[in-house]
Amino acid sequence: AFKSALMSSYWCSGKGDVIDDWCRCDLSAFDVSGLPNCSPLPQPVLRLSPTVEPSSTVVSLEWVDVQPAIGTKVSDYILQHKKVDEYTDTDLYT
Repeated sequence: AFKSALMSSYWCSGKGDVIDDWCRCDLSAFDVSGLPNCSPLPQPVLRLSPTVEPSSTVVSLEWVDVQPAIGTKVSDYILQHKKVDEYTDTDLYT
């Protein structure tokens, strides 16, 4: 219990559960636009490329978008409500 609470606090901002290598956000972990905010993704970084030497006319930039191995998968759960008129509807039980 302590390990799962510690992992949730570290990887999911305390607003979800760690499952394998991703966070399952709690229902309280969604912002006003409906996007999950329990495991924010890192922002990409634009920097000078270390593999190409710059010259007086050329500067080589590198787009670094590295995601950690945990906390990057977003799962979307859609809840559906259906009014039950007849209890013999077999679609409700499959």
